[in-house]
Amino acid sequence: MVKFLTTTKISAELETLIGSALQEITLISPYVKVNQRLQGFIQDASQRRVRLTVIYGKRDLQKTEQNWMDNLPTPAESWFVENLHAKCYLSEGAAIVTSMNLYEFSQQNNEEMGIYVSQEEDRELYEEIVQEAQRLRRIAMPGQKSSVEASRPTKREKPVAAKREPQVRPVGYCIRCSSSVTLDAKKPYCDQHYRIWARYGDENYEEKYCHRCGKENTTSMSKPMCLPCWRRG
Repeated sequence: MVKFLTTTKISAELETLIGSALQEITLISPYVKVNQRLQGFIQDASQRRVRLTVIYGKRDLQKTEQNWMDNLPTPAESWFVENLHAKCYLSEGAAIVTSMNLYEFSQQNNEEMGIYVSQEEDRELYEEIVQEAQRLRRIAMPGQKSSVEASRPTKREKPVAAKREPQVRPVGYCIRCSSSVTLDAKKPYCDQHYRIWARYGDENYEEKYCHRCGKENTTSMSKPMCLPCWRRG
């Protein structure tokens, strides 16, 4: 079912979406400044082991926003998309596509509109929204822009000896975001998500992708591959 939303209804449906989430929440907004009430809903969801992903753009997150996200009970992720203008909020059960930024001023002062889509009642439209959200996640840069820029090699770095043959490493996939990594069952995460996982060290925490084939599957640090790939050895 698709419902039309006005400004106040967007805020109400967003609270319901977060409050009813069982697995994950994705918040896509160029500008992010979450009011205390909504932070409370997100905190409660995180205590229920619901994972939060924030995709933002235009400028870096303010320290206050990053700090409360870093202190959530279940690790949260933040991703930067430079030209982001879309605003979309999703759980595994519903999606809100709207003109409203995830910004306290917008919620209180602007005239906004949007639509609410139920996964159960309009699966095809919901899946189209999810696919676009996943595309944005794939092209995003992790965390703050500055950390990415700082990690890029400079021109003065010495190149590897020209005659040395490059070592071919088997390709695997991060079991949390499906980005390409070296195939290694002892570290089946990309660097960022390994650091997030290591904060808690739960080897049985459920992830989404097979480390070998990259297909969607229930995996974990202790069992990083789907059964067919595990049997391949």
